[in-house]
Amino acid sequence: ASSGSALATLTGGGNLLIGGTTDYSRLTIKGSDGVPPSSGTTATGIQRIYSSNNVALDFGVNGSASPFPGWIQVSDTTNQATHYPLVLVSIK
Repeated sequence: ASSGSALATLTGGGNLLIGGTTDYSRLTIKGSDGVPPSSGTTATGIQRIYSSNNVALDFGVNGSASPFPGWIQVSDTTNQATHYPLVLVSIK
């Protein structure tokens, strides 16, 4: 970002916008397209949540390449060739 430009915007309606100019929901994050990484240490997703144990949950999109238009991946931040299970829990 250039000097003096906002990196994030909190709108008057309470929506948080990061990296773009249009807020589509309460939290809108805009980033570059990327495919899920299979090696190295460079994150290619738009959003990353990670722990102090080097485990990362990455979210990404790639609207121009198949078969990964949208993806979620759990991997080791020090070696993204190491993948972990993604567990989705349904609580009734």
